Amino acid sequence: MKKDRIKFMLDIQKWKQMSMEDLANHIPVVIMAAAVLAGIIAYILYIVNGGYSAQIADIKEYGFLSDRMFTTGTTGLVLGGIAGNIILLLLLAELVVLSLAYCRICEEGKKTALIASGVLILVQIVAAFVIFWIRIGRVTVEPRAVQDLIFNFPEVIMYVKPVGIIYTILTVGALLVFWGLLLIEKESREMVIFTIEAMVFAKIVVPLIVWFLENILALGAAVLGGALLLGVIFMIGRILLEGMASAGSGSENAASSYEVGGSSGYSESRSEKRSEPKRDNRTPREKDKNPNHHYIANYQELGGTKLHKVHGSMGDYIELTNGIGSRKVCRLEEAEKGKCRFYREDSGKEIRVNDIPWKN
Repeated sequence: MKKDRIKFMLDIQKWKQMSMEDLANHIPVVIMAAAVLAGIIAYILYIVNGGYSAQIADIKEYGFLSDRMFTTGTTGLVLGGIAGNIILLLLLAELVVLSLAYCRICEEGKKTALIASGVLILVQIVAAFVIFWIRIGRVTVEPRAVQDLIFNFPEVIMYVKPVGIIYTILTVGALLVFWGLLLIEKESREMVIFTIEAMVFAKIVVPLIVWFLENILALGAAVLGGALLLGVIFMIGRILLEGMASAGSGSENAASSYEVGGSSGYSESRSEKRSEPKRDNRTPREKDKNPNHHYIANYQELGGTKLHKVHGSMGDYIELTNGIGSRKVCRLEEAEKGKCRFYREDSGKEIRVNDIPWKN
């Protein structure tokens, strides 16, 4: 049905023949088209003005989970500005057309009530705009005029609160009567619903789409940051749970082993200590009782003891030399047969006969 309306609107010749009902059905389409056009222009301006570059810079500066990387961008151009004023004028035109279309199909009494409520709403809208313009300084009021108002209508000034209450009641009542009458009739009800849909699309859906497109990088960064944060929390929780589980199993094993062993384990450990042999701290020289095993102190060190093979008239022998003198230890033949052995006193390492040099 909406596609048919769009095709109908593209035919300019049919606009001249359009009835009030048709006009009321097509103005909402114009409202939606104006909102879409404003959204496209706003998005293009955002890109041209470097919106994405600024957003990337904010993400780098504030991180993935900061609200500073989000921006309202150019969504204000859709909600307000020239586009907002055009949509507002189209809405007022739609209300006028709806009223005229309703007057054609309703009874005389309902027609009068609709016109009266509509006029009251217009008066209240104008009054609200005038008060707003005075407040922002767009319309200036002479102090003399204010004094004359206070002088001529003192009861109005004295009863500001009751006047405000009456104004509110009249406003709410006029709106209820106006929209209630339009919604009662089936023909006008469809037009009103379509108008509401058009305004929701223009003032909510289009700005949200523009905001989403302009913050697509920030949304992606937020999703990525949230996923990383959840991953870290999950890993920490898993590590803690595994640690608690291992600690619990370790304590259970320790308790069970203690229950099984009990005091007997303690007695066994004491018996093991008792049966452990004593350490022998004696040197190799003290342990060795063989008189043919000779332990040489400070062997071949500077100023220490040295061994030499010596050619003697009665046969070759092993000679021990220290800083004071020298003496014959044993025959070389006995040393070669293993009957006489030599060891380092500090380490107990054997000094082989082949390693003993000949004396010059």
